[in-house]
Amino acid sequence: MNHDDTDAPLDRRSLRKRAAEFSKRVPIPVPWDADEYASLLTVEFGKPVRFRSLSEEVAPHDLPETNFSGALIESEHSITIFFDNRSGLTHQQDIILHEVGHRVLGHVVHDQVLCRSTFASPRENEAELFARELLHRARGRDTLQLAPHVDDPKGVRSLGGALADVE
Repeated sequence: MNHDDTDAPLDRRSLRKRAAEFSKRVPIPVPWDADEYASLLTVEFGKPVRFRSLSEEVAPHDLPETNFSGALIESEHSITIFFDNRSGLTHQQDIILHEVGHRVLGHVVHDQVLCRSTFASPRENEAELFARELLHRARGRDTLQLAPHVDDPKGVRSLGGALADVE
């Protein structure tokens, strides 16, 4: 199913159902492991999935939109998800899951770059809600498990644990 900006947006119930089904087939590794998740996605999508950081070598020259944090390019033979590697690992994970949402929800057209230009479009909202739902399922609705940050290589197990040291 391809879904563009002119299509009626999916309702929250449909998005939750699709995210639940997808997360059963392709669970997010906790703690986060990008290589493991790429391997799981490769099996699910039937073609190699690679995660690559955005850099001056990729943007702004090769991609049409330069004000973005993630992009997805799917060809006949592979899927490449680009993410902003200047952000923390939690944000990188969010970007990757958002781009996966685009793929699962049918927003991707082969041999075209899909990158976020605005959050106002139905496709962007759907991908963001899909990613949020995947994270809720992986981390649990009561405990927000965070990917480790560069300045916190062991990571924080939960938001409650992170806030316990805040006075």
